[in-house]
Amino acid sequence: MKTLRSASFWTALLLTIFAIAPLLRPGYFWAAHDARHDVYFILQYNITWNEGVLFPRWSPDWAFGYGYPFFNIYAPGATFLGTLLYRTLHLSLENAVKATFIVTLLISAWGMWLFVRDWLDERAALVAAAAYVYAPYHLLDVYVRAAMAENLALALLPLSLWAVRRAVFRPGPLTIALTALTYAAIHLSSNLVALLFTPVLGLYLLFLACRRLASEKPPLFSSASLRPFSFPRGKLCVRRLLAPAAGLVLGVALAAFFILPALLESKFVNREQWYGGYYDFHDHFVYFAQLFDPRWGFGISTPGPNDPLSYQLGLALVVLAALAGWVWWKR
Repeated sequence: MKTLRSASFWTALLLTIFAIAPLLRPGYFWAAHDARHDVYFILQYNITWNEGVLFPRWSPDWAFGYGYPFFNIYAPGATFLGTLLYRTLHLSLENAVKATFIVTLLISAWGMWLFVRDWLDERAALVAAAAYVYAPYHLLDVYVRAAMAENLALALLPLSLWAVRRAVFRPGPLTIALTALTYAAIHLSSNLVALLFTPVLGLYLLFLACRRLASEKPPLFSSASLRPFSFPRGKLCVRRLLAPAAGLVLGVALAAFFILPALLESKFVNREQWYGGYYDFHDHFVYFAQLFDPRWGFGISTPGPNDPLSYQLGLALVVLAALAGWVWWKR
């Protein structure tokens, strides 16, 4: 309730209007990379819902009507959300996709605001929320790639970081549940984002645990903590990690209905098609200069440094990061 009374929070949501505005216009962005696929996903998902299957494995009309086990390996979260909006708001398929992107952008602002407010203040939270929503890659994910699944996962990352922080500093059933729900939601939104984010989340958890231990009395490396059998205060460290670790394990368990079949039945999938030819990852590493190239493009990734697709970090974000680093160093 405190969040809902904050003018900074509502300002953060209001500032997303410029990112959302193009989605409110009539028409559909068919030329975006996955825009057609997003429509097909919701169409097939809705068919299975009509048959009483909320989390389908099978897309009945694909592969020339033979069906295809698409949702067995493709995280269903964003399509689930899109189908829910399609059915409850009685939208067209195209507008359901656009509504899904609107929701993910709002979640992005909300999540980043919560995360930063928790350890700084509301002014910093407002700046961080706006910066996250308007990060070039974030907007590219919407308007160039139309990557519905990845965009939902990106929206959930700050919420997961916030929940883990809460679990470290305020351990309890509620924070464990929040950690579990946010982490499970990421796994159910994008396989790849979950894979890349998990090591980062683990390092962040260790960092928070060390900070929590450093604030304990006596401090972690004080003379009192160096007594025989007390160093490195392993039991205390385990206790500090117990709540967030329990939340993460529970999160995997909640998403296991998707994770386990995707892993155990992957041997039946022709995975070589993902790594050969155009999809050979060796041809798609980002060159350092591309991170600062201000040009914008609507093409796809190509070998070499001249992709017709932007990988820029964004001048505003680079400046803000530099200023934040300078302030932190001076403190």
